[in-house]
Amino acid sequence: MILHTILLVDDTRLFLTLEKEMLSHSPVRVLTANSGHEALELARLHRPDLIFMDLYMPEMDGAACCAALKAEPELSGIPVVIVTTSDLAEDRERCTAAGCSGYLIKPFTRLNFLTMGREFISEIDRREQRHQWHAPVRVSCRGELWDATCEDLSLNGIYISTPPRGEVNDQVDVLFAIDETGDEWIEAWGRITWISTKSSLQRPTLPPGFSVQFLAMTDADQGRLTQFLRTLEK
Repeated sequence: MILHTILLVDDTRLFLTLEKEMLSHSPVRVLTANSGHEALELARLHRPDLIFMDLYMPEMDGAACCAALKAEPELSGIPVVIVTTSDLAEDRERCTAAGCSGYLIKPFTRLNFLTMGREFISEIDRREQRHQWHAPVRVSCRGELWDATCEDLSLNGIYISTPPRGEVNDQVDVLFAIDETGDEWIEAWGRITWISTKSSLQRPTLPPGFSVQFLAMTDADQGRLTQFLRTLEK
């Protein structure tokens, strides 16, 4: 089986780690680069099938590197997705002019990242690895604040055991513990994706409650969550 190759480019190690983690269940080979110049060298050597590239990097930014790739006939067909915190029209226009094939705004969820990747490589895995984790959660939704319990957790979301409140697509704020003593917490903002009740259990292995898809959290909390989930895998 010949694996597709994906090149991840970012001068921040944390984002390279997060993106690589998101691809960990996909049958692809992952390469990483810390700069535009290094990305060019790796692209010439390995001819990746897809590149995710940060926009703001020193010396050679993502737009300049993308333009350099498109200027080389052997590399011009490689799709480049620009990853950035900027949603400015001028940055989008600059990246489009450089020949990028997609634009992804940080912070993004695992679902956003993999959905973008599947536009170019269909084999990228849709499944999400979830981990059992029983810990306190504080939920805020529709002006109410209450305590509940986490049942399982992933990079993309959380399942919360609680008498169901709210409706699908309601916006929620969740604060959940990632240690048994309840001293270390992560905050995330998201939406309710499905609800399970006693009379209509969506998953028999889970108690009544609801599932939340993470839409945003701080970079620091996303990094802490990634490291925590790695400990659960062990």
